[in-house]
Amino acid sequence: MSSSKAIHRYRLLDKCFRDTSREYTLTDLLDVVNRGLSEMANPKPVSERQLYVDIAYMRSPDGLDAEIDTFRIVRPDENGHNRPYTAYRYHDPTFSIDHVPLTTKQAATITSAMESLRIVAGLPQFAWIQESFKGMRAMADYNINVPRIQLDVNPYLGGPRAMEVYKHFEQIFTAIQDKQSLVVEYCCFKNGPCTYHFHPCFFKQFRGFWYAFGVTTSDPENILTLAMDRISGIKPCSDTYIDIDFDPQSYFYDFIGVINTPEPPVKVHLQFKGWAAPYVENCPLHGSQQASWIEVDGERVLDVKLFVKLNEELEGALLYYCDCCKVLSPESLIERHHNHLIKAMKINGLM
Repeated sequence: MSSSKAIHRYRLLDKCFRDTSREYTLTDLLDVVNRGLSEMANPKPVSERQLYVDIAYMRSPDGLDAEIDTFRIVRPDENGHNRPYTAYRYHDPTFSIDHVPLTTKQAATITSAMESLRIVAGLPQFAWIQESFKGMRAMADYNINVPRIQLDVNPYLGGPRAMEVYKHFEQIFTAIQDKQSLVVEYCCFKNGPCTYHFHPCFFKQFRGFWYAFGVTTSDPENILTLAMDRISGIKPCSDTYIDIDFDPQSYFYDFIGVINTPEPPVKVHLQFKGWAAPYVENCPLHGSQQASWIEVDGERVLDVKLFVKLNEELEGALLYYCDCCKVLSPESLIERHHNHLIKAMKINGLM
């Protein structure tokens, strides 16, 4: 039984209990409820037993806390004989479940659910929770004022345009939900300003930055990745939304980060020592990581093998461990890693 049908039943009963122009027996209530449910999708008649359960819930202090009176009436049965029946009505006919304030228990339950979201700081699409939670605390005695969990989100993303960036996040998030195409003004650091007719489908956070994924009207076969801090403007697009079958688990499986290259994954061989070795063992660089402890020149090192695509995020991860990491293969990765280290030494005046 879905909650939407239960709520619909309560409202149908609520209307009957407020009606002082007639007297509703259980049979009458059952008829009203089943006729009302017949208008919904996949209607299924309810039984008298279910109706007793619904009325008990509406009366319960932990439910809707409605004061429902029962009284005896006499009316002719189907054979014309007068018979006693039990009728139901609100003690106060002005009462309605639509106007009932939350009970302490209900407020506590909802507050607990909201707190589960509120304590996760850094989610732009959940900014509304901060204001809503203030109202909830007025209904229940909760006094949790600071976040307890924080995601790796850069609150200054976009520099002076930080607030604008998070507004764009909300616009794209809504477009994904509503399946709405967008005209996105974008500033690529390499190629300069450009405009995309963008059909967003997914968000991913990586190293404190947010990225939007989708396709464009001009190239619906390839996924486009847009960094949120480089979006300068967004407006609705008249293009029909292209609803692609995007499986993030499959899409991000072969590489680290957000840049998916067309080249196939390759075998990567690395060795870590010092502080980085146990860290990489406990925090694998990639899901394909296979690691084992070996001895090299009398020193215990972590031998790591990956099967990933070569991209800038992998190179960046290796540079983070540059004083404790040795790249053994493939040759192209060795060369790029060495070039990064040489440039770093030159820029710091060490060469």
